[in-house]
Amino acid sequence: MPLNDTQRTLVANKLELLRQASFGFTEDRLLHLQGADVTRWTNECTTELRRSIASSAPPRVEITLIDFPTLRCLSLQCRHELGPVSRRPR
Repeated sequence: MPLNDTQRTLVANKLELLRQASFGFTEDRLLHLQGADVTRWTNECTTELRRSIASSAPPRVEITLIDFPTLRCLSLQCRHELGPVSRRPR
C-alpha cells in the first residue's frame, strides 16, 4: 500500500534525523518511535526508509535497518567494506 502524505513526511523526517545522528550513515544508531509516530509508522514506512537510506549511504558502507515493532524502534547498522589491502614492499 502506498504511503500517505503524513507517512511520507514522517519517513523524510526520520531519514534526516538518522543521517545527522549517524554522521552521514557511517555510525550505528537506534531510532525510537514515540507518540503519534508509533500509530502512523507501518511496514511500508520501514521499507521506504530502508530504500531511502540505501540510496543515500556513502559507497563502501553496507546498511542494515532492522525494525523492532514491539520495542517501537529501528536499528541502523553501518558496516564499512574494506577495500583491497595494499602491501608495502620490504
